[in-house]
Amino acid sequence: MSSREARDMPTAWGAQRRGPRTEPEFESLVGTLADELAVVSSRVPRPRPVEEINIRYKSVRRPHDMAGSDGYSLTSNWFLAKIMARCIIAHKISPSQIAVFLYLAGCQRDSYVDQTQQQMADSIGAPRTTVNAALKRLCELNYVRKVRNGRWQVNPRLCFRGNGDKQNDVVTSTRSELLENTFPDGIGPAGFVDAI
Repeated sequence: MSSREARDMPTAWGAQRRGPRTEPEFESLVGTLADELAVVSSRVPRPRPVEEINIRYKSVRRPHDMAGSDGYSLTSNWFLAKIMARCIIAHKISPSQIAVFLYLAGCQRDSYVDQTQQQMADSIGAPRTTVNAALKRLCELNYVRKVRNGRWQVNPRLCFRGNGDKQNDVVTSTRSELLENTFPDGIGPAGFVDAI
């Protein structure tokens, strides 16, 4: 086929390559298509301007490699280095109080531990009276608090097992209780923390 023959060949709509024919069927078809397009385009809502775009990004992190199968808690480095270590050296906290605190810190979930004093005593191998005295002192220091019989709360600002959002929720909820001893913000011993 020559280029002239290809150029003069009609298309599917009845038009030659040189331009459209002015046949009545073709004009009618174009008119119908234009009318339909106008109806369809009137139904399509106009896009509104974008006011806000939220993007959530979650990075993939490798899990911590911790000893044992009980998971791990986040503990305030300030509390460990500036308070606990100094309290131990200054004999402001006894070995039994440290043992009970560490036990509760290791057992808590979202800062709460559901155990009786006898269960704690059996777990750490101490008499119940020792655990009772230790808990009393730990409550005075605001390291833990008794919620009710058999339910204890480790200060969520000192040690927490759970994510940051949950920790903030627990701290906010605990603060809203307006406790007389300023738990969880007042951390003892009195005068000792202020001197740091």
